[in-house]
Amino acid sequence: MEGAKVTIGSDSGSRGSPQAHQLNLRAHEVSNEDSDGGPPTQSFRETVALSKGTDLGPPEESASGKTTIRSQIGPTLDRSVETMILSQDIRKGFAISEKDQGERREACEALEKKLNLLTVRTQALEETVGAMKDELRMHKEEIEVLQGTKQDLQNKVEQLENSLRRNNLRVLNVPEGENLKGFVILLIKTALWDIQRIHKDPLKRNPNNSKSQKILINFQTYGLKEKIFSRQ
Repeated sequence: MEGAKVTIGSDSGSRGSPQAHQLNLRAHEVSNEDSDGGPPTQSFRETVALSKGTDLGPPEESASGKTTIRSQIGPTLDRSVETMILSQDIRKGFAISEKDQGERREACEALEKKLNLLTVRTQALEETVGAMKDELRMHKEEIEVLQGTKQDLQNKVEQLENSLRRNNLRVLNVPEGENLKGFVILLIKTALWDIQRIHKDPLKRNPNNSKSQKILINFQTYGLKEKIFSRQ
């Protein structure tokens, strides 16, 4: 923009005003700064704004004394950066929250599987315990039946023993070495076939007289035993 001149307004009466003088000075600065053909500078944009009647106010200057763009867009840029950082933090928070929810969901599923397994095992144990209870009840019933049978058998054995004892005749003070059969025949004067058996009674031995013994005579019938007693 070599030799650039800026004419502001079409009213000739405004050329001598202070605003026109300021615009001419700004235009001269713009022509000197932008003479290299580069893009319009901040001074040029300010001059255009003044030409449109916009009051930019006193320009902010940096340490080098030149107007900076950051002085005008800095607050907006800072807010944009803060908003972007906040958005990133929120996204990270959501990501972490989703990760935590996923881990908690997996933990809950694992616990649910364990609970289901424990439930199945508990049901199996309950069934086993129920079967064992049924078997135990059956064993108790069988034991009761066996106990009843045992008592019946004991009663029958006792009855048989008593019946056998009824036919027995105990003879005391029989000399040792005596012929038992001949002694019994002479004693009771009966046939030998009426006697079922004759044997010693070792449990009833007389300790005061070791030369004598006791014998038991078992008759075929109880009536024969009574008949022998009646003779005596």
